[in-house]
Amino acid sequence: MVYLETFEGGSGYAYYNHFSVGDAGTNFRLSVSGFSGTAGDSFIQVNDMMFSTRGRDNGEWDKGNCAEDDEMKGGWWFK
Repeated sequence: MVYLETFEGGSGYAYYNHFSVGDAGTNFRLSVSGFSGTAGDSFIQVNDMMFSTRGRDNGEWDKGNCAEDDEMKGGWWFK
């Protein structure tokens, strides 16, 4: 379960019945299912994606590496 709180005092939570990150052999593939909560299901968009870093692009964007983008600033499961 993940608890979140804003600077203004708002809060929410996200719970997944299944949450796992694979090993290096899977490029740290994310697997989530069974969401419930009040914070919104932010991981459903990147479910089954491989982790990307500045040095290793595993995302689906064919115009570049999202992890190298100035706005993104680092690794994530980019779709």
